[in-house]
Amino acid sequence: MAMAIGTSAMDSTVLLIGGTLDEPSRLKFAFSSAAPSVSLRMVQTARESQAYPSGIDAYADRAGYPIPRLILLDLDVAQRSGLEVLQWVKTKPGLRQIPVIVLTSGESSDVEQAYALGASSCLLKSMNQEAAQDLAKGMEAYAALLTPEYPARARVDTQSAS
Repeated sequence: MAMAIGTSAMDSTVLLIGGTLDEPSRLKFAFSSAAPSVSLRMVQTARESQAYPSGIDAYADRAGYPIPRLILLDLDVAQRSGLEVLQWVKTKPGLRQIPVIVLTSGESSDVEQAYALGASSCLLKSMNQEAAQDLAKGMEAYAALLTPEYPARARVDTQSAS
């Protein structure tokens, strides 16, 4: 189930997909302290990485689980490769326009594949708390520049390319 930081309806929603145990905790703290206008949602598994953006199953209530303006994708996703998740997102008409920033350990082949699959940016995920807070501030500013959130009723066809 997704965890959220921030509650205002005016918040920009950022979805963090995947990550090992310490990374989501570090980012959760960074966003809550450095980017209070961002609602950070987090999912861990490949199934959740499709269900949340698609607005299905436990995530069908778009008031509670709004479509993200931005996706942070850690290449460590339980049950699936983060690159497979990126490919899936970029094949969905209702999702492909959402910028995806890939968090990687820096393997050049991962970075090249991520850009080839449509990643907006790739960032090294090995960062200290200060760098995580800088990332959160940057995501807050970036999300504020993006187009308004997509319609609350938006659904994504989950039948193809799953």
